[in-house]
Amino acid sequence: MANAEEGVAIVGSCNVDLFYYVDSFPKSGETMFAKTYEEHFGGKGANQALQTIKLSSSPEKVIFVGCVGDDKNGRSIINNFKEQGVNNPEKHIHVVDATSGIASITVDSQGCNQIILVPGANFKVLPEHVDASFEDIKKCKVLVCQNEIPFATTQHALKRAHESGLITIYNPAPFVKVENLSEVLKYVSVFVPNEVEAAELVNKDEIKNTEDAKQIAQELHSLGAKTVIITLGGNGVMALHNEEIVHVPVEKVEKVVDTTGAGDSFVGSLSYFLSCGFEMIQAIKLSNFSASVSVQGEGTHRSYPDRACLEKHKKL
Repeated sequence: MANAEEGVAIVGSCNVDLFYYVDSFPKSGETMFAKTYEEHFGGKGANQALQTIKLSSSPEKVIFVGCVGDDKNGRSIINNFKEQGVNNPEKHIHVVDATSGIASITVDSQGCNQIILVPGANFKVLPEHVDASFEDIKKCKVLVCQNEIPFATTQHALKRAHESGLITIYNPAPFVKVENLSEVLKYVSVFVPNEVEAAELVNKDEIKNTEDAKQIAQELHSLGAKTVIITLGGNGVMALHNEEIVHVPVEKVEKVVDTTGAGDSFVGSLSYFLSCGFEMIQAIKLSNFSASVSVQGEGTHRSYPDRACLEKHKKL
């Protein structure tokens, strides 16, 4: 039985995303016209935070720690978090000597994407920024990290949160080669790679089927991850929890419009439901639903479901 939400802290990236919608991706050397162009707020950390906020009845219990530049985009990012009601963004989002992060995202008619990311200020998120916010972070139940900020900062945040008794969620995206993964995973409660990242982390070519996913989940668990959740796109999730492996399918959607940020919708939803005390498999099922809704609209968090959406579909 779930309880009232107890707070989520996200340490991660925030960008302005530039979306180009095309029929097909350009070939090398080819110039083409986009059908439409849009700008939205993004970054894996920000996307996860904003999905959490959309589900929350208490957005002030959501903390986002990151960095922006002293520029128009940076000011817009901070103002957006303020408008969404997140906890004290002017305290937890630091203005640094770098341009704000920006991403160029091309989406084809099948909803697939290609992304070029300029990290900018995101690569200036330091352990001391985590420390400056930690009195507020440790009041939360869940901490979430990804791989769009310096790895040393991610490891520092996971370690401090783990030592303070928080549920720690690590989404290793985009893939970064780690020399000693077990040194990180010992601080991780829930490890959430996608199928590509999971295979790369154990030096496999790819996940071809659910049996491959089971084997890789077990390998990652043996490296120290307590719970392993491998997201498999339209094939749902393979989860290893409490020493049991469970395949959790996802509901089929009529039309995939844009898969950008679907993984962030899943992670943000998972962090929210765990902060409310949902049992793990139920939290995964609800997060699967969130991700399936997100791919049916353009962009990232503007296509994410809110609490009313889940209630309408009798998920809560």
